[in-house]
Amino acid sequence: RNEGSAGVQEEACEALRSLACRNDGNRIAIARSGGIEAIVSAMRRNEGSAGVQEEACEALRSLACRNDGNRIAIARSGGIKAIVSAMRRHEDSAMVQELACVTLSNLAYNGDNNATAIAKAGGIEAVVSAMRQYP
Repeated sequence: RNEGSAGVQEEACEALRSLACRNDGNRIAIARSGGIEAIVSAMRRNEGSAGVQEEACEALRSLACRNDGNRIAIARSGGIKAIVSAMRRHEDSAMVQELACVTLSNLAYNGDNNATAIAKAGGIEAVVSAMRQYP
């Protein structure tokens, strides 16, 4: 692993978030180019970096916004598990907790499949834990 790679991943996630924000065409293009998988991979490879987790959650939230296809793709790529893992690993980061909660909320909008996947991944417990940690 190259020194500084977490910084590159963090900034790349931020760029994808910005590109996806309020732009349906870009959301689709990012998904088609493998952007969802790249974001989830960045979360896994940089588990210890709160900054990467924050920006990755924001990018996934933007990609899932008003796009059921991307919500499904995020779940299939392991995004839900990665988000819950970030919440567990970074319990001391209010920002990771906040961004993970809003992203899980957005992912649950597609119906029962993602909501069930979130529950199976331990998302309910992680959200309740965040609420207790940051009253």
